[in-house]
Amino acid sequence: MKIRLTQAGMQGFTGQMGSLVFQDGLSVGDVPVREAVRMAAVMGAVWEDGTSPSPAQALIASVNLEAPVVAPLERGVDVEPQTPLAPQAPAPVNAEPATVEMLSRLMSPFATYEDMVKLADEKGIAGLREIAEPLGIKARKVVDLLDALAAKFELKPAVTELVAEPVGEVPAQVEAQ
Repeated sequence: MKIRLTQAGMQGFTGQMGSLVFQDGLSVGDVPVREAVRMAAVMGAVWEDGTSPSPAQALIASVNLEAPVVAPLERGVDVEPQTPLAPQAPAPVNAEPATVEMLSRLMSPFATYEDMVKLADEKGIAGLREIAEPLGIKARKVVDLLDALAAKFELKPAVTELVAEPVGEVPAQVEAQ
């Protein structure tokens, strides 16, 4: 289809514009749609029949279009709405002896880190191992066992004394400052 220039001052244009040749504002040959859209984006241009090749014009023209309805939708099977289920009471929790034993193992038998150290003083490494072995903690030294149990039960030693004076000799350079 041919394209006609409608831009002011270009209606009577004769000559070549890009790859298109015009005679008195009308293209000499058929114009590809892509070229026509590009031309309409830059200047006023319409198809021979007077419609605009602009994509914006295509959107405006499609505003009043209605989609055809082939057939109204029908439900295949009549289904009655389901009644919601009545809320049920939660099932009673019956704790098994193994679960209770496992929970008691995970709970700390010590209130503080110092209680754990006191047990180590009284019963030695054997007393600490009675608590550590069911938890899968093994160590050869009391100190290592105390550290592992403290980490497991998230216990920290309490700071009971603060050192006010430096321990050992102070270098001469520090005293001079």
